[in-house]
Amino acid sequence: MQNISLLLKKYSVPFLFSVLGIVLIIVSLTSDQPFEFVLAAIIILICSIFLFLSVSGKVSNMLTNIIGGACLVIASYAFYSVMSTVSVSIEHNNNYALMKGLAIRNLKDIKKAQKEYNKKYQSYASNWSELIAFIELDSVPRIERKGSIPNRKITEIERDYLIQFGLYKKGDAIDNKMSPKEAYFLSKSDICPDELRTFKMDTIMVSFIETQYTQNNAYLTERKQNNYGDFNAKNLRYIPFTNNKSEWNIDTVMHVSATDTMCIFRIEGVLPIPKNEGAKAKEIMCLGSTNNRDEQLTGSWEDDELEPELQLKK
Repeated sequence: MQNISLLLKKYSVPFLFSVLGIVLIIVSLTSDQPFEFVLAAIIILICSIFLFLSVSGKVSNMLTNIIGGACLVIASYAFYSVMSTVSVSIEHNNNYALMKGLAIRNLKDIKKAQKEYNKKYQSYASNWSELIAFIELDSVPRIERKGSIPNRKITEIERDYLIQFGLYKKGDAIDNKMSPKEAYFLSKSDICPDELRTFKMDTIMVSFIETQYTQNNAYLTERKQNNYGDFNAKNLRYIPFTNNKSEWNIDTVMHVSATDTMCIFRIEGVLPIPKNEGAKAKEIMCLGSTNNRDEQLTGSWEDDELEPELQLKK
């Protein structure tokens, strides 16, 4: 028993080093590890072999100390390089996620602005100057309502009055409770019921940038939670993480068919940070299309099966 105890004590350190080296080599072979990690695993295994030889008296202690010291220095440097690589990879992934999230947020803002621009002017802004000026300076209609709508269905007399506004036809069934539009017309009529005497619904013009962005609490909270920074209309033209040097390409086209003419819109660009570290930046993000009638202004991020291609000339 004493001999076994001495053997365990004598070979415990070399055994632990050999197990550690073998485990690290297995990890490096079964997962995608950098070269430095593999090198460190091999060096640890080599150290364990020399430790076995040293405690067995096969090689001198001096030689073991020299080789062990050199291996320790190399292994330490290799592990340091691995940790530095991991840190860089984490930073890359964080930057990629922030860049893509901000790009999507900005394109959603552009989409909203272009739709409002189209409602007001029956076309899309064809360049950044027009779109930014609309966002910063223009106004959009908003319905302001005062008073409450009665929680009941309209009467037959009220229904017949509303026929002139195209809401009903003679004899139509009254299935639903009074709508805001019905309440508005009835409040202006000679048969206005008592419940609608104080009801008001008017269209007022409000600042687009304030209602959608700078004074929209839900929007401001989203930007803050995702570290997108303050909203700046002038920055919408730039692809995120390019130091305001690369712009999204933007264009509008008049689409003519046999029945009508329609304005269509496209914005596109290449994201500067690739998804995989070290790869070439080639991920395309876009909104709308000049090749078909995309009235919804579909974004490339909204369809995982879509493989976007650049449509606009630089």
